[in-house]
Amino acid sequence: MEEKRNKITKKGWLLIGAGILLVVMILRVAYLKSEIEDLKNRVNSLQNHVNNYENQINAIYNNVDQKLKEEASLLAGSDYSFGKLTDGGKVPFTIRITPKEVTEKTSMTLTMDGETIPMKREGSDFTVTKEIGMFIDYDQVGRPKVTITEGEIQKSEFLEMLDVSYLFHRYLPSVEAHGSGHSVHSNGELKISLDFSVHNQPADENSQVTFTKLLRVEEVNGEEIGREDITEEVLQQDGSFSTTYSKTYQVEKEDELRVYVVATDSLGYVHKTLAHQWFNVDGDATETIFGGEEIYAPDGTLLYGFGK
Repeated sequence: MEEKRNKITKKGWLLIGAGILLVVMILRVAYLKSEIEDLKNRVNSLQNHVNNYENQINAIYNNVDQKLKEEASLLAGSDYSFGKLTDGGKVPFTIRITPKEVTEKTSMTLTMDGETIPMKREGSDFTVTKEIGMFIDYDQVGRPKVTITEGEIQKSEFLEMLDVSYLFHRYLPSVEAHGSGHSVHSNGELKISLDFSVHNQPADENSQVTFTKLLRVEEVNGEEIGREDITEEVLQQDGSFSTTYSKTYQVEKEDELRVYVVATDSLGYVHKTLAHQWFNVDGDATETIFGGEEIYAPDGTLLYGFGK
């Protein structure tokens, strides 16, 4: 009997010891979790400090770089403005330049769009007005440049901060279109069901140019197979129009279907944007939705877009 009691006592002590050890381990794990969490907080804090220091260093570098550019520049200041869009699709552009050093013999010219123009002197400033095309990309044709002439000495500087590319954004509205959904192709028939939306974005400036006509145009392999006038629906919705769009087309596996929105503005420019595209790649149907606007002159010449 005594031996049995001793066994129970030993077993009890073992259980008590195991319980104590378990409690110690639980407390230890909790402590370690707390330490790990504290380390994580410290790491996050240090990372935030590092990010702040990096931002401060970048700001200092940018400020120093800007100061160096200003010191190296030939110009003390510049100012420019744009006039009203002309019937020929050009924008009157006026620029005023103040050189750092000016004498009675100082003269200046502006080289822009392949043309060099003398600038008119007004006190210590030099100014000129030139008409420039609103579809020109000066990153491709060359940035505007001023040349300061002092006797036989000439010094030139590109106007890197002057933004005159693609000025049509200031004067013409733009159109966006999206068509997302699903399609089923079987036995030469393509059935599509889309959530179709059109958004009319006004020009940046106080322009009076608006869209006068909007069409939904369908093409198969580049050939137009249908069009629908959606002018009233879009304009009545204040330029933001959404609807469901379901249709069946007679197309084969190798064909390509595209659905566009084609909008004509009050100056006669035609804006074309792709809303939905269906085609096959290695037997798998592919549906894509594109943004990207193309703009054509009234005579059909592409002025801006992927093919330009």
